[in-house]
Amino acid sequence: MQILQIFGIILGTVIGMEFIAWSSHKFLMHGPLWFIHKTHHMPRHGRFELNDVFKTLRLKHFKLRGVCAHIKERNLLVHDDFFSFFVIFD
Repeated sequence: MQILQIFGIILGTVIGMEFIAWSSHKFLMHGPLWFIHKTHHMPRHGRFELNDVFKTLRLKHFKLRGVCAHIKERNLLVHDDFFSFFVIFD
């Protein structure tokens, strides 16, 4: 693969991910999930805010994906659609 193709793939990936991040923030966080996200735009009262729920959910999701990938690598589970769903995106 030529260097320009590699650079184009990387640049396209970065632009695509930025678009996804922007649009999910605009249309989800400031849309139906505003009741949670609005605490991020207000003065903080205490150590945590309700918006921290999103970080917690992402952390749990990535930990579960790691466990599923480990199970698949070790062939500890032959077929299970639940685990395959998380591992397929790795």
